[in-house]
Amino acid sequence: MRHVLITATALLVGVVNLAHGETIRCGSWLVDDSVTVEELVRKCGEPASKRSVEQDVRVRSPNDLNSSTRKIGTTVTEYWTYDRGTQAAPLLVTIVDGKIRSIERIR
Repeated sequence: MRHVLITATALLVGVVNLAHGETIRCGSWLVDDSVTVEELVRKCGEPASKRSVEQDVRVRSPNDLNSSTRKIGTTVTEYWTYDRGTQAAPLLVTIVDGKIRSIERIR
């Protein structure tokens, strides 16, 4: 049931993950999730839109009977959208703490 829910959610959102190692074309360049953010911008240009979410990183104290947590830092997740024109699907690039985690086609 959980697998069905995840699959249905992915279909509703309309985003398909690229297979590991698959590349996408930006003009005359090929890029994948192993490039740096700087390389991505150099090869694909600035995205059409950017959204950023900052979240606390928390840990649970093993000796705390109340199961409280404490903040040990933050993580920043950025979502960049590239509009590649009428001949190619738009892309959603997910960047976590400055590193590209995924490149997805948006249907």
